Amino acid sequence: MRILHVVPTYFPAVRHGGPIFAVHGLCRALAARGHELQVFTTNRDGPGITPTPIATPVNLDGVQIRYFPIPLLRRLYWAPALGQALHHEIGKLDIVHLHTVFLWPIWAAARAARRAGVPYVLSPRGMLVKDLIARRSRLAKSAWIHLIERSNVEQAAALHLTSELERTELECFGWQLPRLAVIPNAIDEPISANGNIASDVEAITSEQLLVLFLGRLSWKKGLDRLLQAFARTRSGTLAVVAPTTRISFPNL
Repeated sequence: MRILHVVPTYFPAVRHGGPIFAVHGLCRALAARGHELQVFTTNRDGPGITPTPIATPVNLDGVQIRYFPIPLLRRLYWAPALGQALHHEIGKLDIVHLHTVFLWPIWAAARAARRAGVPYVLSPRGMLVKDLIARRSRLAKSAWIHLIERSNVEQAAALHLTSELERTELECFGWQLPRLAVIPNAIDEPISANGNIASDVEAITSEQLLVLFLGRLSWKKGLDRLLQAFARTRSGTLAVVAPTTRISFPNL
């Protein structure tokens, strides 16, 4: 089967969080099963760009990846060369898998797939939650949903969700949803630099229980609940490790 994955950024590293690791693991597994697949993405890497060739396929763990530049509108990941590549390649594909929402590459790929009559699967990656939209960029995201995202969702061949909670949140929109497939992210190996525990971490864990929070400092992650629960414990150390210190919890 010929499969194309479209992801706004594809640079497996801790800074990009779990979704990129999950997508890369999925691609590696599909390639290992003999499927012919490509990944279309942009060269954005946080505030900079990835040190990779542009448009030329890059092999990463058996996955063929093509990176495209973003000349303008970095926030939306606008990559016109990616759109041109979609126009040339879309008719050769059996299926397209789109990852996340609210970004230009996903809209461009969904539109190209519909025009070519190629089915596509959309993975919202937890972004279609009414409360989440209301708390951040509500007006912009509401407009995008009305003009683009609702159509992308309703005309997909299927939606891939990672939990029953995500299904419940999506159903709150009242849209005409296609087939829903709830499949948790799979992890086939631990992430480790060299397999050894750092000496300072080993020293802490040898004395008492270590509870680790690793991720974005966002209200969505439920860190406020963790802090309240941990305050009731009598032993252990809580380590909060995150890429940013800007945070606000109204419930604390």
